[in-house]
Amino acid sequence: MGKTWSEEKLLKKLGIDGFGEMTEDMVPSLISMSDKINSETFRSIMEQCPDFANFSKEMAAEYKDTLDKALTQNDESMKNYYAAGTKIIDSLQKMLEDDNLTFEEKQIIIDKMTVLHNNMFLKDSENKRFLYSVAAVASVGLIAVATVAAAIFGGDSDLPKIGKQ
Repeated sequence: MGKTWSEEKLLKKLGIDGFGEMTEDMVPSLISMSDKINSETFRSIMEQCPDFANFSKEMAAEYKDTLDKALTQNDESMKNYYAAGTKIIDSLQKMLEDDNLTFEEKQIIIDKMTVLHNNMFLKDSENKRFLYSVAAVASVGLIAVATVAAAIFGGDSDLPKIGKQ
């Protein structure tokens, strides 16, 4: 960990006179500054602001709820998309069973099925990218919580850097 801030500097950054004045909406700001806060200062925060732990729990619960809602909505959307695509493919498949269709007409139907299949594949890939981004955001949240916990309990919060250094 680099140079840490004094309690006075941290209070100034938060715009309060004492940690007892801390509100729930200040917790994300405090967590974002966790790399500048030593374990003694975190202990002081806990002593002066007994609601800090509750604020953190509430924030984590809200964060989890937001992620859950996003995943649920995504799941419903994908199910509806695939159900519609499957119905269209089934309808086109039935049309192909018509013996009165020319080869060219059947080829047009097959082309439409292929386009729809490709669109469904692209939508699946897009969905996987979305799920990956949700997992990445959740990981960042977990790392922030782990950093704060390590700082409070005196552990090493110098987590390894990810990506290019």
